[in-house]
Amino acid sequence: MRAEFADDTVKRVIGAAAPGAQIATWTVVADEYPAMTPSTGSLQRVIATMTDGQRVSVFAKTLQSIRHWPAFETIPEAFREAAVAGFPWHVEADVYDSGLLADLPDGLRSPRLLLVEELGDDRTRLWMEDVAAPAAAWDLARYQMAAHALGRLAGRFPAARIPAELPPLGMGLRAFFRLRIESTVLPPLRSDRTWDHPFTRAALAVDPDLRADLLTLADDAPAILDALDDLPHTLAHWDACPQNLLADPERVDGFVAIDWSFTTAAPVGFDLGQLLAGLAQTGELNPTELPVVHTAIVPAFLEGLRKEGVAADPADVRTGYVGSLLLRSGFTGPPLELLGRSDEPGIGDLFAQRARYTRFLLDLRREVHLPI
Repeated sequence: MRAEFADDTVKRVIGAAAPGAQIATWTVVADEYPAMTPSTGSLQRVIATMTDGQRVSVFAKTLQSIRHWPAFETIPEAFREAAVAGFPWHVEADVYDSGLLADLPDGLRSPRLLLVEELGDDRTRLWMEDVAAPAAAWDLARYQMAAHALGRLAGRFPAARIPAELPPLGMGLRAFFRLRIESTVLPPLRSDRTWDHPFTRAALAVDPDLRADLLTLADDAPAILDALDDLPHTLAHWDACPQNLLADPERVDGFVAIDWSFTTAAPVGFDLGQLLAGLAQTGELNPTELPVVHTAIVPAFLEGLRKEGVAADPADVRTGYVGSLLLRSGFTGPPLELLGRSDEPGIGDLFAQRARYTRFLLDLRREVHLPI
């Protein structure tokens, strides 16, 4: 693995992280967090020991075209050309290079960039600060603090204030829905075979309307996308889940937002969706806790907008939040990828928990004005 990194590049990056220090040895360690998106080729740390005994760690994230994704062949052939052309794999590098992240609101920052290394063959490596985030429990106060910070981000960058000279940003919800949901998620959801598995039969025994409501949402998705297009748009992190909002080691009330790979303009309130969904999708947040979090984060987001001088319509924020959440995360609520692992301990319980989470999302639709 060490041969993948050039020694002179490592020295340059470590020198930027610890000016004046002299490297004695260095090694590469793979990050424990799995690379979840097709544009992430690898996540690694380079840990250097200096001649004075000091240890310095930097983070290396390799971006790649979707054509390098190991699961690329799972995309139906009819969608592959569009996926390669439309998947915005270089966005994170472009956002860093633009300087946009230097103007984030107080209490929210990105990891410090040390070097952008173009590797060729549609691959780029970002060398960044290795954030030594302290442990922080995601209690209600933390959710509110995060929602406030995301509201400030949206208020600081309404669509009209996003610099026009930026390269194209993330694909946006409409393209995501076409390339991800329509092509790979909806076909198995529509299949009778999917709903004949013991896990899905058990979910329907508890919630007989689950399948029908998911398919109704799929039929209504084009009208919902149109409604979201009509809302005010702001800059969105786009994957502002708790896993990507690290506790800032430099201040107790701050966040270090990582993974800006899909950053783009989105309907106001969009980032609240992933804030709510992140830990529920991994099974770390019990569905019984979702109503309290859901109720608390919208007012905190609105207060963040006001802090930046933006008086948004609360109805618009709720519609942007819930509509985007339904289309991005509702259809992946039932973890169909687990159906082939039914003999593993705990998988059935996780599937049942995710089915309850999906029901919570589907019921949110009644709270906002969305096309029926």
